[in-house]
Amino acid sequence: MRLPWLLDEYYVAPRDDEGKEPTGESRNDARLVPFPAARRRKGLTTVTGGYQTLLNILNYCRDGTTREDLTSFVNTEHPRLTERSIRTQINGIANELNCLKLDGNRVVLTEQGRALVESEDPGELMDWLVTRILGADHAMVILRDEKRCTPQGLARRIQEINPGWTTTRTPSVIISRLR
Repeated sequence: MRLPWLLDEYYVAPRDDEGKEPTGESRNDARLVPFPAARRRKGLTTVTGGYQTLLNILNYCRDGTTREDLTSFVNTEHPRLTERSIRTQINGIANELNCLKLDGNRVVLTEQGRALVESEDPGELMDWLVTRILGADHAMVILRDEKRCTPQGLARRIQEINPGWTTTRTPSVIISRLR
């Protein structure tokens, strides 16, 4: 049972430095290298409460916490969420935004999560979103090249890159995260 996880860890899962190709001496000089479409996440989980809730969750995890305590915290913030929805959102913050990780039985901030908490600048997520989430880079290019594009039109254009997206819901979530 351990073999699939080891294979994933060593051959599939991205390392922290993947997605950037150094071009100079500082980390900020790195050129972004997008993952192939097959390795990218096909969407984003919406965090109930938006960006402010994301920051609250990350602040709560600043010194590390257990998964159960984090679930209780999110439940106090949003009592209408089911435990399953809370777990889904925590997994989304960890895997889709690379802001949390498990360290033994504790949930801790990643380097990116810590940077986001310290700066409160959503731009901290941009490199990750553009290189690892299918559609985010396309949205940026479309917005750069087309001066006038409605959110609905942008969502339809992003939908075209993944035949599995039968509605514009996922592209709309991506667009809302990029705002």
